[in-house]
Amino acid sequence: MAKTNKITVNQLKKVAKEFENETKVEWNGLNLVVKKQVSLQEVSNIVTYVSVASFTPNGEYISYAADFLTKQQIIKTFSNVELPEDLTETYELIYKTDIFGEILEHIDRNQYIEICDAIDDKIEVMNGLNKAQVEHQINDLVNIISNLTSDMSKIQSNITEE
Repeated sequence: MAKTNKITVNQLKKVAKEFENETKVEWNGLNLVVKKQVSLQEVSNIVTYVSVASFTPNGEYISYAADFLTKQQIIKTFSNVELPEDLTETYELIYKTDIFGEILEHIDRNQYIEICDAIDDKIEVMNGLNKAQVEHQINDLVNIISNLTSDMSKIQSNITEE
C-alpha cells in the first residue's frame, strides 16, 4: 500500500493566495464588486445582527424581518453597494431591484447556506429563551396570585371569627 503525503499548511496557504475572492461585474451600467467569500468575523457579524434585530426590545420575534435583514447584510458585507441607513428606504431598494439576486449569483453558495442556517438556529434559540423567560414570569405571577388569594382567605377567616 502506497504512503500518501499530507498536504501541508504552507501548501494550502499557497493555493489559497492564488484564489481570486472578488468578482467584478457590470450591473445596470454600474461596476459591481462581489466577494465570493467573507471572513469568519464577518459571518459572525451578519448572524448576530440579523438574529438580534429580528426581535423587538421586549423580546417579540418579527418573522418578516429576518429575510429582509439577511438580504441587507449580504449586500452590505459581500459587495461594494452602499445602502441607506433608513430601513424603509433600504427595503424598497432591495425589493425594487434585482441587486440581491445579482450578488447571490457570485457568492459562495455553501457559505450563504451556512449563514442562513446559523441565523435560523440563533433565532430559534433566542425565541426559545424568550418563551422560557415568559413562562418563568407567568409562573411567578401565578405564585404571587396564589399567595395573595391564600392571604386574603386567612384575613377573611379572621374577620368572620371575630
